[in-house]
Amino acid sequence: MNTKTTYTTVIIFALVFALGFAVFLVNQKRNTELKESENMMSDENTDQIIENDEIVPVEESTESGIIEGENVIAPEEEGMMDNNVQLKVETKGLSFVPNTLTVKSGEKVTLTLKVTQGSHDWVLEGFEDQGVKTKLISSGETDTIEFIAPTAGTYAFYCSVPSHRSQGMEGTLIVEE
Repeated sequence: MNTKTTYTTVIIFALVFALGFAVFLVNQKRNTELKESENMMSDENTDQIIENDEIVPVEESTESGIIEGENVIAPEEEGMMDNNVQLKVETKGLSFVPNTLTVKSGEKVTLTLKVTQGSHDWVLEGFEDQGVKTKLISSGETDTIEFIAPTAGTYAFYCSVPSHRSQGMEGTLIVEE
């Protein structure tokens, strides 16, 4: 083996090593970002409404056509409209923040979804046909829906874009009595 071939082999080996190390560093950064996102989603204050690390005040809405169970009812027929809660949900990659929401049964819920990247929606499993879902919206857009919290229990919500749910874009709505 001559000297020129040896130098060429060493240079190729060094380039391959440097490229592999660069890929490793990019993956480390991505894993760190995912862990930070998971830590944000596991915030123990899920019974409070939090937006951008601030408690969001409950706001009343005057829109009609509130969904209660399988029936759409007008506000004057509502009866329990003294209990209003506003929830703000934001997308972060392929996750919802927060990914656990807590409300009380019978509360009027106003949910606003803000998409920060890509295209997503928010769907309450088992209530899709009653309209408890946002529109499919793109980065920078928001959509707001209103519904009456169902009976006490645990319900799943998810993004209906193909493969998003299977990649972890889902969460839990806890309905207390």
